Amino acid sequence: MTKITDWIKEHRKLLLRTLIAILFADILLIVIFSSKSDDKPEPKAAEKEYRAAAEITEVTSVAEVSQPAEQNVNTEPKNVSEKKSGIDTDYLPYCKASAVYSLKKGEFLYSNNINEETAPASLTKLLTASVALKYADADDVFTAGSELAYVNENSSLAGLAVGDSLTLRDLITGMFLASGNDAARTVAVNVARMNFPDADLNDVEAVNCFCGLMEQFAKSIGMENSNFVSPDGWDKYDQYTTVSDLIKLTEYVMSVPELRDIVAMPQKTVYSTAGKVFTWQNSNQLLDINGNYYCENAIGVKTGTTQNAGSCLISAFETDDDTYISVVVGCNTDNDRYDYTLNMIYQIL
Repeated sequence: MTKITDWIKEHRKLLLRTLIAILFADILLIVIFSSKSDDKPEPKAAEKEYRAAAEITEVTSVAEVSQPAEQNVNTEPKNVSEKKSGIDTDYLPYCKASAVYSLKKGEFLYSNNINEETAPASLTKLLTASVALKYADADDVFTAGSELAYVNENSSLAGLAVGDSLTLRDLITGMFLASGNDAARTVAVNVARMNFPDADLNDVEAVNCFCGLMEQFAKSIGMENSNFVSPDGWDKYDQYTTVSDLIKLTEYVMSVPELRDIVAMPQKTVYSTAGKVFTWQNSNQLLDINGNYYCENAIGVKTGTTQNAGSCLISAFETDDDTYISVVVGCNTDNDRYDYTLNMIYQIL
């Protein structure tokens, strides 16, 4: 016992330091485990809510347009959330996707599902006309031919017959006002053959060649989420677009005076080179002064309807200080597309 006591006295400093070290280690461990217990994982319900909110909030950025030298178009709107307050669509008819875009501000005022793929229907003709005017002159005369045999049954028509010769400007008018698939096919094959005269293209090859030009042009103006395989917009499994891309296309169309004038026409009478008369009423009821959906601020643009696309409408509205582009796709009826569009735009004008 005496030996143990002597040993403790001799090593008491070492023992004291050891006890202090052990005590400090215990305190440190308590602090560490206490802080970890406070860092609890997020409850599953909260995690679901967060992820749902992240899916609903979709940031969209429209790419800068690559234009011909004579055009000066700004298609780079500011980033926006998927739905803006100030436009109430809660009691409107069903619509797959929609948007309102300010040309002056370069931004979306409202957007809903704008990056969801949809069939383009006859909205495609805006691209067809844009490509045609890039590779041909509005006064060039084109003749309808055997390509008319490839126009799908139940198509909307401009009333062309084989041998009818009209200017490209008038054919585009038939494409826009009457939504003529026959005019779109005639434009496509003639423009393709004009630009590839040595290729000896048959009707199918000419249309495919023109669709290649459509794809190139679409990408050049920032339409990164679209694919086009027909000049008239007839439903095909590999043909699609988005509301975001349609905004870019429409902004381009409205920057070209020739196209901007045509999309605003309520009706038009034109003549073939042989004197045949064509009178077309615009399918866009926003321009019909005697119709139920007439809007004095409306200046175009294009209707579209197919089984896959539903009822679609691209519109443009002009005020003293701005121009607005509205797009609705996937409505159940033609009336729904006008009701939806006017409700949105009247909350802005």
